[in-house]
Amino acid sequence: MKFLFPLLILASTLSFAQEDKKEIDQKVEKKNKYLHQDLKPKKRHQGLIDPLIDNAKEASEEGKKKIEEVTGKILRSEDLRDDSFGTLAVGYQPFATWIPGKWSASYTQIFDRSWSLEGEYSKASLSIPVFKVDIGSIEEERATLHAHYYSGNSYHWTFGLVYSKAEANLGADIPTTANYNFFEMENIGATFGFGNRWLWESGISFGIDWFRMNQPLFARWENDAVVKDLSDNDATDVKKVMRGFNTLPTFVFLGIKLGYTF
Repeated sequence: MKFLFPLLILASTLSFAQEDKKEIDQKVEKKNKYLHQDLKPKKRHQGLIDPLIDNAKEASEEGKKKIEEVTGKILRSEDLRDDSFGTLAVGYQPFATWIPGKWSASYTQIFDRSWSLEGEYSKASLSIPVFKVDIGSIEEERATLHAHYYSGNSYHWTFGLVYSKAEANLGADIPTTANYNFFEMENIGATFGFGNRWLWESGISFGIDWFRMNQPLFARWENDAVVKDLSDNDATDVKKVMRGFNTLPTFVFLGIKLGYTF
């Protein structure tokens, strides 16, 4: 009898444990059934969702291809340059010194996508006073031989040599006893600048010289024979013009070029 009471307690405990386990199992089964039922509607609608997902993927891929096509056209200047031989172009320099509004013609020899060598000739004439000197007219010519180094698709740096020449006719307010009333100047210097040049598959080339500076290094030649026939004041003024032309830098801003690349 003394063992009966502990056995009853143990049996009662096991019975309650079994009932608790049964109750827990029922709850788990009920929960799983609920979850299973909850998923059924998703499966029923899966046939509608899948086509929408596929269409979205196709639209995304198509959009990506179009972006790549457009980007490819914009970024093909360096590839086209790499496959080209040379460029013939004409240009206009609205903001240039000494004389603005220069027209230019150029040929560019293309070596590869990074390097090219360009020869350019520009010219302009105008009737303006220079350094308070009465100039009837002045004509300026410039020949440039400069290398282009492309650090990007179209962006490039330029550097090289420049030859400049100017011929000025004196105005009526400066009397002279000579048979001629003009003076000439020539100098050779260095040029440096930067710009962009774009190419298209059609062969069209368009460029902008954002900035270029030409620094005279030495005067090659001067024709100032007319000075000896001028008054001291007029002779001094003319010499100032010649000195300024052969020593001061000249600039080009926003020079544009349109050409054909082959």
